[in-house]
Amino acid sequence: MSEKKSHLSEAIESAVEKTLHAATDATSPHADEYWYNLATGEVERGQQSAVTSLWGPFKTYEEAAHAMDRARERNEAWDKDGGLL
Repeated sequence: MSEKKSHLSEAIESAVEKTLHAATDATSPHADEYWYNLATGEVERGQQSAVTSLWGPFKTYEEAAHAMDRARERNEAWDKDGGLL
């Protein structure tokens, strides 16, 4: 696996972990929030799919729709900085 794909995979894993923690702590299905579905690439309003396929929650549709763009930008910046945070 290329280093770039590895970084993207790590970002996705981190996002999934964040989502799992958020879903575990939640008392509602996030009806007023948006989720990026990692399996379909679509945005969902409310937690409709299995949490293992979702990244979020996001406050707006736009934030969720551009989730992968932001991950890509962060990975590129990370690569440019030599992997240093």
